[in-house]
Amino acid sequence: MKNNENNVISYNTLNKEKNIYGSNMSFTDSYDINLKLIKKRIKSNNLKNIDLNIGTISNTKVSIIYIDGICKKELINNIYKKLKNINIDSLTDISYLSEVLNTNLIFPIINLSERPDKVCSQLLEGKIVILSDNSPNLIILPYLFIDFFHTMDDYYTGYIQASFIRIIRLLSFFIAIYLPGLYLSLTTHFLGLFNIDTLVSLKRQRLGVFMPSFLECLLIIIFLNILHESDLRKSDNQGSSISLLGGLILGEASIRAHLCSPNMIIVCAISTISSLLFNSYEFNFSIKLLRIILIIVASIFGCEGIISFTIILIILLTITKSFDIPYLYPIIPFDKDSIKDSFIRIKNKNKHRNKIFTNNINRGSL
Repeated sequence: MKNNENNVISYNTLNKEKNIYGSNMSFTDSYDINLKLIKKRIKSNNLKNIDLNIGTISNTKVSIIYIDGICKKELINNIYKKLKNINIDSLTDISYLSEVLNTNLIFPIINLSERPDKVCSQLLEGKIVILSDNSPNLIILPYLFIDFFHTMDDYYTGYIQASFIRIIRLLSFFIAIYLPGLYLSLTTHFLGLFNIDTLVSLKRQRLGVFMPSFLECLLIIIFLNILHESDLRKSDNQGSSISLLGGLILGEASIRAHLCSPNMIIVCAISTISSLLFNSYEFNFSIKLLRIILIIVASIFGCEGIISFTIILIILLTITKSFDIPYLYPIIPFDKDSIKDSFIRIKNKNKHRNKIFTNNINRGSL
């Protein structure tokens, strides 16, 4: 914890949202300090906040923060009505509001952040930030599907490096969800696609393994998720060591005991590691859930099940709205201007605000 005697601003170092460049400052549990950290970065009279109290007993102070002239009034009124209608006795953390605001069952339409620079950047894009007393995280909304593939480091590095990393994240998203299901489908329903040497190799690796491939894959995925959760609950000094030790020892022991095959461990491990590229816990959980569903579908129906799963997923994402904004924007509906800064990062001097959040798209140039 650091103190500034003049401004009396305290702040913590980043805990969850690590970064390569940029500030390591994070929000605290204090409402006043967090509001000052935002105003420290946006020194404008257009930075507005609407205060209200939630909790009949706790009477917790909550604030809706936006930039007047950039954020749309309809969105502000919509969020205010939702928060005003909340009737609970105590608001101990801002996560309580997530359940009310995050109405989508597949992917989250809001995001929690502890980074002041990220929060201020989203405010300048025309989004709304919700601040609550006694919570070090702030809610950013509305959040779209493509937003989870962006980080603040994308704008602290060159546009070529940032574009490459964004493509890696996009590939990791599909690997995390589809790789175990594809492997199960091919090795269970389409063995005729492999040559004799590959079939012999697959058969040799499964010698002595008494579990079917579906159950084997499911158990490995569950075990890796247990390791990940234990890593999250431990301190930084202990968590990585415990998960690494558990993965190495138990993985090797499982192979020697013929509980699982080496190929299946590799496939599940790559899928799990790929999902760790995303900081959002809620988005990460969505990936885990879809991966398990696809494993079940692929083991029963094969490639036909994977194709059906993909079609249903696309339909659900297409009809999903994040506070009346299409979740897959700017892909569906297609916007040639906004999509330039979606999968790749364009030069700052060419960047405009996303017009679906605000009518004020001018950002100046570098």
